[in-house]
Amino acid sequence: RRAVRGGWADPGAPGEIPEERRFELVRILHEVSLLPRIAVVEGGARWFSPEFYCFVPGARILAFEPAANAVPELLSVAADIWRERGVEMIVLPVALGNPGRVTRASDPIPAPDPAAPPLAPRNHTLFIAEEEVASSLYEMNPELPHYHRGLGTRTVRRETVEVHSLDWEVRRLLARGGVPGWDGDVDMLKLDVQGAELDVFIGGPRALSTALVLLVEVEFYPMYKDQPLFGDVSAYLRRQGFEFHSFDSWDDRRCLVNGSATCNVTPRKQMLYSDAIFVKSLSRWHELSLPRLLKLAVLLSLYEAFDQAEAALRAFHARGGRAD
Repeated sequence: RRAVRGGWADPGAPGEIPEERRFELVRILHEVSLLPRIAVVEGGARWFSPEFYCFVPGARILAFEPAANAVPELLSVAADIWRERGVEMIVLPVALGNPGRVTRASDPIPAPDPAAPPLAPRNHTLFIAEEEVASSLYEMNPELPHYHRGLGTRTVRRETVEVHSLDWEVRRLLARGGVPGWDGDVDMLKLDVQGAELDVFIGGPRALSTALVLLVEVEFYPMYKDQPLFGDVSAYLRRQGFEFHSFDSWDDRRCLVNGSATCNVTPRKQMLYSDAIFVKSLSRWHELSLPRLLKLAVLLSLYEAFDQAEAALRAFHARGGRAD
C-alpha cells in the first residue's frame, strides 16, 4: 500500500526515472522484513558492471566467466560488493552453453525436460576474435566487417574450451554445499555470451523454468555464422512461458559501402544487437509462491516495469500476503 498509494507505480511525466524510485520497493520491503533473497545467474561476466540487483541486500550472484584473465578482477568486485552491500557473488571460471551441440539458427529444437539429468561438460571450439571480448562458440561472420565497422569479429585463432550446462553447474554447487541456504532456484538470468544465449537456455531447462526475469543480449544481424537471432531466442522463450517485455539498450551502426562509411547525417542506423528483457508470462503468475511473487515485483521495479511490479504486489496481497 505504501508503494502504490505513494505514487511509486506512477512515474508521472515521461523522462528519466530517478534512481531512488527503482529502489523504493526494495527499501519498503526491507523495512518490514519482507525483502526476499534474490538469486541471479550472470553468464559472460567478463565486463561485469554492477546491475541494479547488486544493490539489493542479501542478493546472490553466480558469475560465470571462462576468460582466465578476467577472473582476478571479478574476484575483486565480489569482495567489494560483499563488503559494501552484503551481496554474495560467487565467481565460476566456466563457459556456459549446451554441451550436446552448438545450436544453429535452422536446427530443430526438442522440447526441454527440466527433470532430465543435465549433460556432462564437453569440449567445443572457441573462436577467438581480434577483440577478445567478441570471442564465441560461433564462428565470426566474415561478411560483417564489409558492412559495419568496429565490431572486432575477425577470427585470429581457435581454442578448445570445456562447455558446461547451467543445470550441471547448479547441481554441482548444491551437491558440494557451495551456496549455503540456496535451494537452486534461479530468479534472474543475465546473459551476454556472444550468440550462445539460446544454447545456455537449452542446456539449463530447470534453471530457466524457475527464472522470473531474463536480461539477454540478442542480435538482429548475424554477427556470427548461423547463430540464432532475436526471433529464434524470443520464439523459444515464448514456448517456455516467457513474454518479451522491452529492450534495455542497443547498438546501432552506419552501413559501409566498399569499406567506407556512408552518409554521416542519418536519423536511423541499423540496430545490430540489444539487451532484451523477458518476463515470466502473466498467465503463469498464479503458479508462483508468495515469496516468488515478491521477488518478481522487486526485479520488475528495478527495471522500471512499475505497472507489472504493482500487479505482482496486488497478486501477493490477494493471495494472503501481508506486511502487518
